[in-house]
Amino acid sequence: MILEDLAPFRRVDQLAGCSLEDAGIVMAEAAALHAPRWEDPALQSLDWLVARPARTSATVHERLPPIIRLFAERYRDALEPEFLALVEKLPEGLARSRDDRSSPRTLQHADFRLDNVLFDIGGGARPMATLDWQTVSVGPGAMDVAYFLSAGLDPAERRHHEADLMRFYHAELTRRGVRNYDWDHCWLTRENLIRQATSLHGERLPLMLPGISISTEPDNYTPFKTLRIAVFDGTSWTLSGDPLSAQ
Repeated sequence: MILEDLAPFRRVDQLAGCSLEDAGIVMAEAAALHAPRWEDPALQSLDWLVARPARTSATVHERLPPIIRLFAERYRDALEPEFLALVEKLPEGLARSRDDRSSPRTLQHADFRLDNVLFDIGGGARPMATLDWQTVSVGPGAMDVAYFLSAGLDPAERRHHEADLMRFYHAELTRRGVRNYDWDHCWLTRENLIRQATSLHGERLPLMLPGISISTEPDNYTPFKTLRIAVFDGTSWTLSGDPLSAQ
């Protein structure tokens, strides 16, 4: 075990939330953590670091349900039924998210919140230190940032400034060498999601037939422009002829 004396330092109450200045420091620290191992294939070979789907699923489904039951008992009178139902879906969603590859993966703290942050380390020698590394794993860096912003700022202030904070995080990633991660991917608003979903060109998925791909346009949401005819011969399906235009 390695210990370091970080005193004197400044702590901020997570229930009260931090200032915008502190939030900016956290965004810079997040980028410093995420950028060096961004999309590094070597991370997948570190078994102690990578959450294997089967192992993660078993752990989540074993440990979370009792916690969720206690949460429901405590807050049943304070939360609407639809929100309690959402919490009950957490084990399934968490296990599924661990196997998701739709976002770039990197070294992830996985418990990146205000309670695990100290400011003005050594009387200001360093702007910040991050504690509690027992959940470190491989995953989307943006999850650390989203987790912090969701609980580290007053909600009204967060809504007003979260886009600027995310832009700063994205700019810091770029400054530190991250490439092929544009702003639309980082800031996945409904508008950006629609823009990306309507700008697909020749995308292929594993279960697609040969010669078939997905393409969309802002004024044409139909994903398949080409079809294949298959004939069932009594035991299996056999492709017949060349791809046909669906226009």
